[in-house]
Amino acid sequence: MLGSIMQVGEGAQAARDSLQAMLSAQDSVIQLLNAQLAITTHYDASLLQTVYWSLGTLAVIAAALIGFGWFANFRRVFSGGTATAFPSI
Repeated sequence: MLGSIMQVGEGAQAARDSLQAMLSAQDSVIQLLNAQLAITTHYDASLLQTVYWSLGTLAVIAAALIGFGWFANFRRVFSGGTATAFPSI
């Protein structure tokens, strides 16, 4: 009888050890996934910075082209350039 109780106690200890090993493995997986998430977050932030910088540059170029076109047209129309621009009119 005492031998069977000791075997049950040893089985429970083995189950406890197995459970602790599984929890330890899960903790290391969680740490690994947290590290991977941090790397992905940093990459996403870097990519968004690049996209915002590129969009800002394109907006500045578009505004410069629109401004230059408006200035060239304004100067031609209101400074007597119509006679040289449209001689047949």
